[in-house]
Amino acid sequence: MPMEYDICFVVRVWGGRDEEAGIEHNLRLLEAVNKAKCHKYLLAYLVAGDIDRQEIRLNEQGIPTTRAHIPLQKLWKLSAASRINIIRLGMHNCIPWRFMDMLAMGACVALDQPPQTVWTPPLAEGKHYFELGATTDPYQPLATESQYEQIPERLERFLKDHNSIHHVRASAADYFDSHACPIAVGRYLLAYVGGARKGRESARVTQAERFNISTVSSFGDGLIGKVAK
Repeated sequence: MPMEYDICFVVRVWGGRDEEAGIEHNLRLLEAVNKAKCHKYLLAYLVAGDIDRQEIRLNEQGIPTTRAHIPLQKLWKLSAASRINIIRLGMHNCIPWRFMDMLAMGACVALDQPPQTVWTPPLAEGKHYFELGATTDPYQPLATESQYEQIPERLERFLKDHNSIHHVRASAADYFDSHACPIAVGRYLLAYVGGARKGRESARVTQAERFNISTVSSFGDGLIGKVAK
């Protein structure tokens, strides 16, 4: 599909530790991205808090808003037609579900900040995604003013780096195929369950052979450690 936009930022305006704690962060991200000098598609999906006030604030800056659900097919089409897709971390600062869609289509994503959850294997900045440097946490729902201010320049710099965009797109697609597609996840689960079954069988054998209590206890601790990982 030909690229129609430099940047796509379609965002549900909520998040953080509850539905409303992250609203201001979403609004400031939209305002910062709007200042980037490029061809962009912005849309704020307003669902929580003082929606009337949010709508007035964004519309005064020329940022489109909607209160209606965005069809998934439309969202995918916009994402596929954009060189960079911006995604902010979701509720409780998790990686939002849309990121999986971006991996599947081999999109180049710019997260608002580095992920705070760790996947297996871990996602790498500059390889699987870019990040905008607007760091928050459940107890500090806003980034600093300087972090929001540097977003337009950072985005413009990303857009000039065609090789890096291509690298992120290729790495994202490879990550999905190798680790996140249904087949890869199924293989991981089967291997995990198989490993747990072998562990239980080994424990029974150890007991049948009447090893001493400390040996059995040590084995159990090791098994618990593996499951915890």
